[in-house]
Amino acid sequence: MMEEDHDKILSLLARFFATSAIGEGLCLVGGSRYRYLDGSGRSSRDLDYHVGRGDPLTRAEAIGKFLTERAIPEVRRLVGYDGRVSRENHPGAEPLATMALIRVAFWRHEPTKRRIETSVDLIQLPLADPPEPRLVDGRVYLTISDADMIEAKLIALLNRVFIAPRDLFDIHQFQGALSVDTATRLDRKLAGLGLDEAKVRRQWSRLRRQERYLAKALDDLLETGVDQEVAEGLRRAGGGSAMYTRVAERLEEIINRLQKDHVGEGA
Repeated sequence: MMEEDHDKILSLLARFFATSAIGEGLCLVGGSRYRYLDGSGRSSRDLDYHVGRGDPLTRAEAIGKFLTERAIPEVRRLVGYDGRVSRENHPGAEPLATMALIRVAFWRHEPTKRRIETSVDLIQLPLADPPEPRLVDGRVYLTISDADMIEAKLIALLNRVFIAPRDLFDIHQFQGALSVDTATRLDRKLAGLGLDEAKVRRQWSRLRRQERYLAKALDDLLETGVDQEVAEGLRRAGGGSAMYTRVAERLEEIINRLQKDHVGEGA
């Protein structure tokens, strides 16, 4: 029940941003984009937004005020949870790091005590395509192209200090967005982020060495973070081990096509 409430609150917040002036120029991305716009079976713990225009820290201040004055009262009215904006942080140093983060805690005491913690993360992604609107349940959500989304997931996988099983899951589920152009597009993005070939190869080696751990982590994710019907289908298809293998094969194809004279340019 707690997971359902978490999902319901995030869905409401995404809708508020899509239908309010505060959301202008914010593109819903990440696992929350896949969940609410593409019907992903994986639940998301937070909302991720690409900031297309303006300073992320300035936007974060305005978003915190919007959450306090507008969104939290609506969540209280519709779902029965009170809430509070707790803190923000400053930009990270790594490529694709969160530029600004607004934490929000929700709680209720009746009929049972429950507490839900989430956040609104503002990031700036390298995009090859213009943002695009998506119509869902009669509402327009601004997001990024399918190709930019899957490439952002690939970059995250190649850049994170700790490899996140959720990235592997999302790539597996939405690998249909990969194309013959992916390597060329990814080449340019990696160069612009200063991720050179050596780092890409090291991360690829780490991913291969952690095969057993990551396959187990994917199985754990199917148990705790994926809708039951979707999880059952994936288990019948081989579970975490098969998912890892499929993603690794696709990723190896892409890495082998990366143009060495492009990776690292602009670093």
